[in-house]
Amino acid sequence: MSIPFTCNTCKLEFEGGELQRAHMHTEYHGYNLKRKIASLAPIPAEVFDRGVSKSREVAVANGGISKPEEAMEKVSLDTQPHKVLIEMDYTSLQCLFCNIDSPTTDDNVEHMLKVHGMFIPDNEDLEDAEGLLTYLFNIIAEFRECLYCGKTKETVGGIQSHMIDKGHCKIAFDEELDQFYDFEGGSEDGAEEEMIGEDEEHVEADKTPSTSEHDFHPDSDHELRLPSGRVLGHRSLSRYYRQNLHSYPTPAERAERRAITAAEAANGERPIPHHPGRQLATSTRDEMGMIGVSEFEKQTLKATEKKALKEETRARNEHEWRVNKESNHQKHYRPADPGRSNG
Repeated sequence: MSIPFTCNTCKLEFEGGELQRAHMHTEYHGYNLKRKIASLAPIPAEVFDRGVSKSREVAVANGGISKPEEAMEKVSLDTQPHKVLIEMDYTSLQCLFCNIDSPTTDDNVEHMLKVHGMFIPDNEDLEDAEGLLTYLFNIIAEFRECLYCGKTKETVGGIQSHMIDKGHCKIAFDEELDQFYDFEGGSEDGAEEEMIGEDEEHVEADKTPSTSEHDFHPDSDHELRLPSGRVLGHRSLSRYYRQNLHSYPTPAERAERRAITAAEAANGERPIPHHPGRQLATSTRDEMGMIGVSEFEKQTLKATEKKALKEETRARNEHEWRVNKESNHQKHYRPADPGRSNG
């Protein structure tokens, strides 16, 4: 069963994404969004409709209120201890920090990124950019609160200057922002696109490819093995997959090395160690003097030489330590009273 489209602010569910996006632009959603910022519970749609109709009657009688949201705030929020201020006019074309207008919403987001360094997290899953910017503007304009550290100021200009001066032009992501994203919108067909597998650096060849054409093996929570033998890594580990290891052999080179090693083992030859400096090898003269000696005796001789070398190194270190200790404990004399030294 697919996950329904929901609005966490209004506590509603929708059958499709179009209905959800249309709801995000309604006055009812905007009113509940302001209540959520004020730590108030959302009101049902019926209560909002009754308040709107009542506000229109008041507007016709007095001519003082034109917006339903303003009337609802005046009717239902005046008695609350934490009163919400009237929402200022805002469009998604206005910068949150310097109030400069851009031609489009995307241009505004790009302006805030380049000029102020504000990065919107998970931008590829963002479904309602206008709603997100409006939500952030309400925090700045109504509560004079910093988006990052939560510090408050007396004026909107003061909190904007604080964010610019302190480098706090960034979003402290929390669960309240989930309503503007669609993390479950991707289909199963696009699941492979979410996995890291586009570059050859992210793909490794498997020694034993699967025999079934439709057999997928999840090796772990972050890997998926395809029928071809390739392994797809999760995008959360992309920073590690993108590391450029110059000395790391390619899959073709690794396969060639394995083939050479297998051929040498089949012919009875000893493979050359990858790190010859870490192993003790006999000299050419010793090799010539051990013609006819069995392989086991050669290994025993190497082990004996290695043990003797270790004991020699230990004895040398102990001697150096003893000499250094004696040098540091030599007797020295100080004059009884401060002054000019004798001699």
